[in-house]
Amino acid sequence: MTDLGRFIQLGNGRAYSFASPGPIPIAVVARSLSRLCRFTGHLREFYSVAQHSCLVSSLVAPELRAHALLHDASETVISDISSPLKAAIGAHDGGFLRELEDNIHSAILAGFGLEPLDDAGERAVKLADEFAVCAEVRDLMTPGERSLELPHGFAVVAHVPRITRTWAPDEGEARFLERWAEVRP
Repeated sequence: MTDLGRFIQLGNGRAYSFASPGPIPIAVVARSLSRLCRFTGHLREFYSVAQHSCLVSSLVAPELRAHALLHDASETVISDISSPLKAAIGAHDGGFLRELEDNIHSAILAGFGLEPLDDAGERAVKLADEFAVCAEVRDLMTPGERSLELPHGFAVVAHVPRITRTWAPDEGEARFLERWAEVRP
């Protein structure tokens, strides 16, 4: 019997098991996230999870920046699953996918010596993430026949800088690593 399906191979050649999630080196996180496109690719141009993560980390207090940069680090191994799909399968409220994502995220944080955030910290990072989503929709999506139901609307994110240029994967990887060097504990 083959092990295919029991693990994935990371960019550094290491096998990663979903049954026992562990830490992932920052270089592997940066490379993977810089090659994943936000909004399942439905944007006017490529915009990576790495660039999104850097934006979110710029919108929080200094003591939250490392956590904000890594808020989507689990997507290194589970990819960027759209929020509407997560809602459709109940992943926001619990269930297997939520548990798996939380376990992977906890293992990644622990690998960098980061403790989980308290509720206030979690809310602050989540709010910054929502602000980033609003800015991304404002600046990178083609207006559609149905407007997205954004939790805070465009007016509230006027303070979020416009995204005037997106990063190619190699630039996204380098900038994510530079940001990590600035914010790591």
